[in-house]
Amino acid sequence: MAEVPELDYSSGVFQSEEEADAYNLQLLWKAVQNKRGIIVTITGIAFVFSLLYALHLPTVYTARTKIFIEGGKESAFQNPEMMESPAANPLPTYFQTRAEMLKSHHILEQAAKELNLVEHYQKVNKRIKTNEEAADLLGDDKTNVKLLKGTQIVQLSVTDTDPQWAAKIADGISDTFIKESWRERLFISEQILEWFPKEGETLQKSSGINQLRQLDKEGAITSLPSVAKDPVINSIKEERIKVDAMMRELSKRYTSEHPKIKELQARADYLESEMKSQIQKIVSGLKSGLSGEFSASNMKVIERAEIPTKPSGPKRLVMVSLSTLIALFLSIVLAVQLNNLDLNIKAEEDVRQIPMPFLGYLPQLDTLAGDTKSDRRENLLEHVLTDMRLMDDITNIRAAVLFSMPADRSKLLMFTSTIPEEGKTTVASLFGMSLAHGGAKVLLIDADMRKPALHQIFGLENKIGLSHCLVGTAKPQEAIQKIDKIPGLSIMTAGVTPPNPAALLGSSMLERLIQELEPHYRRIVFDGPPGLHIIDSLLLSAKVHGTILIFGFGKIHRNIAKKMKERILSAKGTLIGAAINGTDYKKLDYASYTYYQKYSKYYGVSKAGD
Repeated sequence: MAEVPELDYSSGVFQSEEEADAYNLQLLWKAVQNKRGIIVTITGIAFVFSLLYALHLPTVYTARTKIFIEGGKESAFQNPEMMESPAANPLPTYFQTRAEMLKSHHILEQAAKELNLVEHYQKVNKRIKTNEEAADLLGDDKTNVKLLKGTQIVQLSVTDTDPQWAAKIADGISDTFIKESWRERLFISEQILEWFPKEGETLQKSSGINQLRQLDKEGAITSLPSVAKDPVINSIKEERIKVDAMMRELSKRYTSEHPKIKELQARADYLESEMKSQIQKIVSGLKSGLSGEFSASNMKVIERAEIPTKPSGPKRLVMVSLSTLIALFLSIVLAVQLNNLDLNIKAEEDVRQIPMPFLGYLPQLDTLAGDTKSDRRENLLEHVLTDMRLMDDITNIRAAVLFSMPADRSKLLMFTSTIPEEGKTTVASLFGMSLAHGGAKVLLIDADMRKPALHQIFGLENKIGLSHCLVGTAKPQEAIQKIDKIPGLSIMTAGVTPPNPAALLGSSMLERLIQELEPHYRRIVFDGPPGLHIIDSLLLSAKVHGTILIFGFGKIHRNIAKKMKERILSAKGTLIGAAINGTDYKKLDYASYTYYQKYSKYYGVSKAGD
């Protein structure tokens, strides 16, 4: 027999970006359909838990008050570094700093004490026993402060389960903040009193001007933090040190009349005057602070809190919707990942990625009657003759096989599988029946001599078969049995199992048998054994025109299928393509399942697997 050229399945078709995107969306939709149970379960659980959580949260109300802050002078004793008025030269962070101070722990604790918040919060949380704990609870998530953009107005928001208490707490914090601000501005530095313990009582009783004069007499003004930490004074001191060092160095070589010495002396005098001027500014600030020449407060409440009439939270609908959408998105991602990890062959795309031509699907045949597998096989013939849907499925596979090769190069065909129990005998039988129904004279040969099953499907005896013909104990005419219900279909069973089936299938006796049978039949179809671990079907693949692989739905990993393909091609066989048997259309994809439902309804038959 002439060698049949090997088909090339590696060549691809160039796709445009639009086609590639459409294909990716199709794969995504397929993954969603395949794992829709996981998606629905995760999304449903997330919806239920988020709903229960949202309903468990208490309803809260938010009250708001607004405070206007102007840039007034600070007390020199209270804040020695800020000698200039913020109104005259406001810092960008000044008002934001005051806003943050509004919700400081000290302010909140004072407000909790004045409002007796401990008793109020104990109604919902018995563990709150001190004003400090109440302040912590108030500052965690119940208080919010923000500086209104482009203004000097601070908005204080307070949330509480009681609308009246929400307004009461907001006003209480505002009042406490203004009072504490007043107290800080009237504060006389304790550090000064520590420096002068003997004069402390006198300093507190005397006027501000007398206090400042007393400090001047003692020469203590230069020790104040406002002077010692003043950046201008420190800068002048650093430069003065450099000038003095240069003068000492030059005085070793020049007299005091030298121009360079005079220039440095003038610079030193200038720095001395600048330092005195800066200290005088600080003294003026101290006078203003001690003599009471400042406003009592530079802030006021411009809008007191109103009792809220509508709840501000929680946003239960938003919370549940967002949680459900996030769970849906994550479940889809998980489904896609699981689908990608599942590399078992279930669909046309899986076959084409081997790569290998796809010939078609065959459905599950669980509806066949019988308690055992042999009983169901014997009922297959009756089932096929009455099930037009099944016949159409096998007809599609028949057309795909016959159209793939010229008629004279597709006369000898073999069906095989990777492992047992994938249905290759059933598919080979259906294929032979379909060919016979089309008017062709067909011979089905059971070449699986290790585990023959073809005789069970057609209810035939297996006394004389292929093994007898190959060893020469019987003639082909003695081993061939005709099927009365299907004119044109003949069967050669496997016969008695020989000690070494591979030796018989690889011998010249098989070639002579094929040459003897070939003129009498339009098609000769072999039911070969599984080929992953034994070489029987590989030897036979080199003697036929083409081999059809049958994959059980979800039984074979893609890499194993590739290995099976390589074994057939390395044995000089021609691989026509593959079909998927036992397809569960519910797990295939939505489009195929919908088509299958309509198809079954049209013919009035029950759906496979139902």
